[in-house]
Parts: sequence; structure tokens; C-alpha cells
Amino acid sequence: MLQFALARVLAAERTAKWAARLELAAQRSAAARRAADRRREEMISLVADEMPIPDLGPDVLTDRAVRHGEPRDAIGAGKADHKTLNRWKVNYLQYDLIRFDEKIEGMFGQIGRAAAVKSLRRRALQKIGAAYPDLLWECQRQLRFSERRQ
Repeated sequence: MLQFALARVLAAERTAKWAARLELAAQRSAAARRAADRRREEMISLVADEMPIPDLGPDVLTDRAVRHGEPRDAIGAGKADHKTLNRWKVNYLQYDLIRFDEKIEGMFGQIGRAAAVKSLRRRALQKIGAAYPDLLWECQRQLRFSERRQ
């Protein structure tokens, strides 16, 4: 354990050299914060491109969503309840058609990734909910769940 003489510490903190270094540290910290904010905004703008939501008929969407969801859940379309089918539909639209995973793939380890993913997920779920009103409740549920986790 290091022990410092309080008088020496206080004397050092009163010097002009200490004040200059403290000011330099504050400037560097502010510059780093501005750079991180700029990179965060750049990352969000990268995912702000157009996100087309296809207009699929209810039967086509259900069929595709079941094929998309069934391998993971091992439930057939006839055995899945309404909530499960809606979850599969939203997941299919979000991950398979919008290519959500492809958009965030190159972001790992970058400043602003979390904000960009949150923005992308929010926009995707809002657009799906607007294009498919019967899936709005499921979109809102998934959005609440994802924002609670982060």
C-alpha cells in the first residue's frame, strides 16, 4: 500500500505544472468524448438506409415464417398457437427479409454499435408493425423485451 505525505500532495496540486496537466487531461477527455459521439452518429447513419418491408399475403407470410421458425422450435404450423406464429412472422420479416444480422455483422467492437443496433431494431419493428397491423402487438413486445435487456 502506498502512503503519501498529505502536505507534499497538497503542495504538488497547487503548482502551475499540476494545473496545466489537469487542464490538458480535461481537454483530451472532451476531445475523446466528441470523437466517440461522432463515431456513434456515423454508425447510426450507416444503418439509416431504406428498409423495404415486403407486402406478403397472410398465407404466404405464415408459410414462410413457419419454415423459418420450425427448425429452431420443432413445432409444426398446426401445433403452433397464434402468439408463436406472430413471433415467427416478425422474426422472419426482421431477420430473413430485412437482413438485420447482415447489417450489424461488421459492427462488432466499434463505438456506437449498441446505439446503431438499437436504432435499427426499433426502426425494423416499427416498420413491420406499420406494414402488418396484426403483428403490431408482437413488434411492440419484442421492442420492449430488447430494450429491457440492453
